[in-house]
Amino acid sequence: MAHLDTFYLILVHNRAQYLLQSMKGQFTIRACNHGRAKFVVRGRIKGKEVRAFFRTRAEAQSHLEKRNIELFNFGHKLSTMSSALRSEALVVSERLGAFGATLTQAADFYLAHHDWRLKSVPVTQAWEDCRMEFARRVSSNEISLAHLRTVAKAGHKLVRDFGAQYICDLTPQILREWLSGLPITAVSRNNIRTNLSVIFTYAKGCGWIKANPITEVTSFNTHRIKAKLPGIVTPEQAAALLEHAEPEIVPYFAIGLFAGLRVAELERLDWSEIDFEENEINVSAEKAKTAQPRWVPMSENLIEWLLPWRKTSGPVVPGISPRRTCIRLARAAAGITNWGDDKANALRHSFCSYHLALHKNAGLTAHATGHMDSRMIYEHYNNRVKHRAALAYFGIRPAPEAQNIVKIA
Repeated sequence: MAHLDTFYLILVHNRAQYLLQSMKGQFTIRACNHGRAKFVVRGRIKGKEVRAFFRTRAEAQSHLEKRNIELFNFGHKLSTMSSALRSEALVVSERLGAFGATLTQAADFYLAHHDWRLKSVPVTQAWEDCRMEFARRVSSNEISLAHLRTVAKAGHKLVRDFGAQYICDLTPQILREWLSGLPITAVSRNNIRTNLSVIFTYAKGCGWIKANPITEVTSFNTHRIKAKLPGIVTPEQAAALLEHAEPEIVPYFAIGLFAGLRVAELERLDWSEIDFEENEINVSAEKAKTAQPRWVPMSENLIEWLLPWRKTSGPVVPGISPRRTCIRLARAAAGITNWGDDKANALRHSFCSYHLALHKNAGLTAHATGHMDSRMIYEHYNNRVKHRAALAYFGIRPAPEAQNIVKIA
């Protein structure tokens, strides 16, 4: 038996030597005279000659066997890999094995992500392109200027904190943590989240990201603060606004208070769209936020407020700069310091609250304001004011002796 074991060992050894000797690019020892070195180990790896010099044959023989074993075990490609890199590959392979994954799968995942970086752009460039496209849509009346301004607020915040990063690298987790860290209310976070979705939808259409990450960012809980919203004015404050308003801004306040048009709808409203024969305001599809046309009935007091300023055509409200000045001065004179979180649409919120209290019909209020769901009207505006206050609100009329002096019926 001992002789058979020895025989098999000799066969295995000879077979290994044969494989080593038959390998293309095997390493060999040659005598040389290279400085202090007396022996050189030479071989070829992927067609490139590799040499190593040694003082003694024993050192050269040890290196020869090591390199040839590497060739035998790993081949020409892997024999050039350092031992540290091979050890790292083994460690990574073991870690991936716990998840049932391989090095090839990990490499494919990385390359797929890297491909998106090649297609993507920095956040700064993405927002600039998006802003230009939205400006084009404003000029072609596809969206409102107010919508662009709202989206721009979110875009500027995104650029401020992530400008140099590639937009494809902004994951749902990153965006969620970022929104949570902003020193703003939950309502404002949800508003920014909604506007960011518009930006990322544009980026997806440009091929810069694989999917819109905002869709995986859940909205922030606002149930505990809904009691504070929406901000509305009292009948006395509404009367004071109209009393102290400059003549050119009176129609803006009157329509906002007693017809509930959105600010963006007011900005685009023309006198030709106010029908004094049928006592209705035509909010066309291209001027409505929801792109759904509607006729808004005018209350008797609203008609009285508008008649002195009636025109056949032309913008109902002044441009943005004089309008802001007039609104600020009227608010200050009326002593109104806080219109709630949504200051821009405080007049509309007031109309919804008083209209619902007066008519007790959420569907009717939803129809007048262009809301698609009457349940939202009931949720936000029910029991905000009493019926008596609603009667006083819609009883605010101009005094006959002076058009900017208010008389509450």
